[in-house]
Amino acid sequence: MQMKRNKVKTHFLFFSVFTSLIFIFSFFSCSPQKQLYSQQQMVMGVVNEISIIHSNATQAEKILQESFKLLKKLDHLMSHYKQESEISRLNREAYTVPVKVSKHTFDLIEIAYENYLDSGGAFDISVFPLMKLWGFYEGNPRLPSEEDVSQTLLKVGMDSLQMNAGSQSIIYLKEDLEIELGSLAKGYACDKIVGLLKSQKVKSAFVNVGGSIRAFGKNLENKNWQAQIRHPRKLEVLELMVKLDDRSISTSGDYEQFFEVEGKRYGHILNPLTGYPDSKSVSVTVIAPTALESDVLSTTVYLLGPEKGKVWTRKLKGVEVVHFYKDENGSIGLVRY
Repeated sequence: MQMKRNKVKTHFLFFSVFTSLIFIFSFFSCSPQKQLYSQQQMVMGVVNEISIIHSNATQAEKILQESFKLLKKLDHLMSHYKQESEISRLNREAYTVPVKVSKHTFDLIEIAYENYLDSGGAFDISVFPLMKLWGFYEGNPRLPSEEDVSQTLLKVGMDSLQMNAGSQSIIYLKEDLEIELGSLAKGYACDKIVGLLKSQKVKSAFVNVGGSIRAFGKNLENKNWQAQIRHPRKLEVLELMVKLDDRSISTSGDYEQFFEVEGKRYGHILNPLTGYPDSKSVSVTVIAPTALESDVLSTTVYLLGPEKGKVWTRKLKGVEVVHFYKDENGSIGLVRY
């Protein structure tokens, strides 16, 4: 399929916590006893922010440094952009020999595999070959031919991956299998950082790892941290406020990375069962107990659509979903469940 270049509009929007669909609000105080200490660093290819309320500036600085050190460690293990990462090594070598990985990487891939089975294949970290085919990996999106999509789908499927818990190793049963952990790694890292903060006796914080957000404790006005959820097509429209009382929030949608061909929008969230971004969803925000849960669920529910997504999440405790979707007339609707 040939595509005229002048008919393609590409959009890559990179949001910080203050400019995405989710806006985090805290309250500042002039109290000498407690202050809000924050740091931002670029890790995992995105801006990350960690903020804590603490009474000692020196200790707060040390805790923030340790938090970003942990984030960089996890990025070094799990980034598919780093050739020396465990994920890159798996993609290079795991078809020929079992590859031993760290407990962090093994545990996260095991969680991904469990969700792959539970979702009927809708959640699949082996969608990486499709991401490259559509050009989202290198930031040059394009509309592939149907034949190319069909051929690339043969490379996808976590059922072609075997895990050995005893040796903490992974082997691929398919030569062209490739995985990438994407937002899953961000949610995992967010939870690990929260665990570190709590182990350091931090009583209040919010952590934003590339849009995977988790907050706990009270702010300086002794209230919960809050998040705003805005309309995916009209960012000036506030839909609702969410209190984050040791909960996480994340959003999957077609508003960040997409391109248009003859007026049709193609988002970067690809269905691993069809090879296309063919969901009815526009954006899905999930509030859940952990960042890993909210990341997995937002992606899965986005792909399942509003009807199946509602059924699939009904069995889960402590989970709320804000789902924008396209109806049969192309209008955008909103459902909460």
